[in-house]
Amino acid sequence: MIPINSSVDEAWSEFERYSTNDYVRRFLDAQIVAASNIITTDTSSEASSTSNDEAKHLKPDIDQLNNGLIRIQTETKDKFASMEINITNLHTRVNHLDNRLDKVIDSLDWIMGAMVRVKMGRTDPPSIKEEQESKDEQSV
Repeated sequence: MIPINSSVDEAWSEFERYSTNDYVRRFLDAQIVAASNIITTDTSSEASSTSNDEAKHLKPDIDQLNNGLIRIQTETKDKFASMEINITNLHTRVNHLDNRLDKVIDSLDWIMGAMVRVKMGRTDPPSIKEEQESKDEQSV
């Protein structure tokens, strides 16, 4: 259309721009919605297949980690049991050595007493037992 009046030409041009603009916007919006639906569907199906594939791929790793954890727990329990046995054995040996030390101290004290009785020294020998007992009392 070619109008005679320039104001009609401007009005008509504005109408066509608006109409065309509205049509193009609706058309583009419809294409965007359709494209987003396709992308969303593809993405969700791809994500579900990817997560299934990853789950299948990760299962051996998870199983391996679980087996490693169980193995480490078993080894730790075994080591702890061994440590308890060693501690009990050491405790028994320390008690045995303590008893033997008491006998040695008694013997040395008897020897010192014998030396005093036969007057072998110019001074009285120290009493080992008393010093040991006083040390025991100080440590307690």
